[in-house]
Amino acid sequence: MARWRFCLFLLFFVGFVSSSETQEASVERKVLETTFVRDAEHWKAEQNCRMFLRNNALCVEAVGGQPIVFRSTDEVGGLFRIVLRLKTAYASNCEVLWTTKGTPRRDADHHIVIPLNADGQWNDYEFELSVPDILTSIAFRFTAQEGVWEMESVEVYRKRSHPLAITKIVPTLHTENGISEERLRYTVTNVSSVVATFRIPTREAPISLEPNRSIDLLLPIRTKGNLAAVTLHIEPEEFPNIDYPVFLYRSEGQTDWIQTPLGAENKILEIAPDARLARIRHGEQVVAILAPLVHRNGVIPSLSRKSTTTADSFEFEAPEVSLRLDVQGESIRFRITDKLAKSTDDETPQLEGPAVRLLGSLRSGLLPGVEFLGPGDESSSPIDLEPPYHDRSHPNPAWLTMPLAVLATEKIVCVMSWNDPTLRPTFSTPNLIDRTDDHRMSLIGDKINATLQCSFPNEIGGDSAAIRAIRDHVQSQGFPEPPSAPRNSEDQLRFCRDAIQGPLQSSDGIAWSVAVDATPKPFADILSTLDRLGAVPQRPLFVVSGGSDIANDSIYFLTGRVDEWRDNREKAVRTLLSTQSPDGSFQQRTRFPDVETATTSFGVTAMRALEIMEFVRLTGKKDLFEAVERALEYLKRGEVPRGGFHRDTPLRTPDLLSAAAAT
Repeated sequence: MARWRFCLFLLFFVGFVSSSETQEASVERKVLETTFVRDAEHWKAEQNCRMFLRNNALCVEAVGGQPIVFRSTDEVGGLFRIVLRLKTAYASNCEVLWTTKGTPRRDADHHIVIPLNADGQWNDYEFELSVPDILTSIAFRFTAQEGVWEMESVEVYRKRSHPLAITKIVPTLHTENGISEERLRYTVTNVSSVVATFRIPTREAPISLEPNRSIDLLLPIRTKGNLAAVTLHIEPEEFPNIDYPVFLYRSEGQTDWIQTPLGAENKILEIAPDARLARIRHGEQVVAILAPLVHRNGVIPSLSRKSTTTADSFEFEAPEVSLRLDVQGESIRFRITDKLAKSTDDETPQLEGPAVRLLGSLRSGLLPGVEFLGPGDESSSPIDLEPPYHDRSHPNPAWLTMPLAVLATEKIVCVMSWNDPTLRPTFSTPNLIDRTDDHRMSLIGDKINATLQCSFPNEIGGDSAAIRAIRDHVQSQGFPEPPSAPRNSEDQLRFCRDAIQGPLQSSDGIAWSVAVDATPKPFADILSTLDRLGAVPQRPLFVVSGGSDIANDSIYFLTGRVDEWRDNREKAVRTLLSTQSPDGSFQQRTRFPDVETATTSFGVTAMRALEIMEFVRLTGKKDLFEAVERALEYLKRGEVPRGGFHRDTPLRTPDLLSAAAAT
């Protein structure tokens, strides 16, 4: 068993379909299509109507009340998208009702209302139904006592999340016929509410897994030098295949390393001659491992070293990929290029690399806009969000506010930066992707140009590595260039006006809903914005403060309502002060308790402090400033920014929210 202690040094790498990505992946299929060419296609009149075919359409005529038509189904649940093509000349809505196996009777929770256009023209209406088990029926009620509604077609699409997740990976010893062999045990779980069927290469018969049940699959470990590889291949019915590769670093392996100094003499970068992996040593101690340097869906390319390699530049080539490492001081620049020509619809997996793993205890971590971690913190923490919403290990590149990732331990500080905003980062500490104690980051794309800056704790404080990395990055490269404007300024203003004057605007043009089902109000923020856009609306009889995350009270001043603004704002500010906690903070309770588990504090406190400061600046009521001072004292405690919520991230993070409110 002593040999099995290598697991203390395991560095797993899991490919592109981690457990979190598996749950997020979804497939949409058309499951029903009704065109009413020859008959009613299983649709029946339930009450208050008669049905007949006319011009390839199903006509529903009201008789003595609001008509209801329905059809039975037997479709496995998921997110159903329904497209109804219909025309009518009668003012009415369409109420959609449905039943499921678990809820066989119609109720208020299975009911949505679709406003209809009474223009006598064909219109397409699209809506979604969420069904956890089996969809058993769909019904349409038309809300008029008289009229005719013509349905040309009804299409039903089902979007189902991937039912399978890899929930555990554990190294184990497998004994068979008296021979013990190292294996990797994958635990595969059916996270859906229906049976999931799939195949694996090592079994002839398909595997059927009941809902919320798991199965353990053992795979042999193949080792070459200091790197071992395992790949689990799963072929589910209806869903895309899962390739779940794992790479293990074996400290006892033998590799004829290519060595080059990384800054001072006692810091060494070691590269495997076939570029399968690399590692960084500080003296005799391995402090970071790059394993693998590049791979595609678990397959490491057969790279060979080019003759152009020099003492500080290393080039490797394979038919499908090229890799170059340039070492300058304590920096390593990576240039990874996918040489396979790809069209826009090509589903060939992208390259990933380098997979950087730091050993030791976390001192600091940063993925701007996504994670900001201090000593002992964990990324993808469930403190703010319920699983699986908390998993941010494979974030959308659009979430990042700077193309930068930082990890620091007591052994080494690594800052990875890149310029291409389309590259997809991975970031996890501890390594929740691979379920190990190391700390990992990497990039995914077709062309990866990145720089890894390596420092050591005696040269740069590990605790402040994230802050220093941001400062150094901005000083050396500046802020990223903004993307090209999608439209000119005139079209942009028109675009904004159209958005405000769209479906959420009331018919009189002076009130707006903050949501589809909310009561329209003449919000100051929206009126002020319209005025700035040059679309001055009719002046309302009264104005309601708010309407946007970014406050704008200028409409009060433009319409000569300064006294009204002062009185209303003072009442609002004093009400706000009554909610301030003794520690100086302002809390905001979640509107989504099933998803969000905590209250925002630092971000909301920063915004509230700015709100009070602005009122004091405009009115001179300095007695209110004591509350601001207490809020600022509270904010000083925030060594690590907190406060991002699922629906509003990254808006409600302290830096972005307070900056937006201050501009």
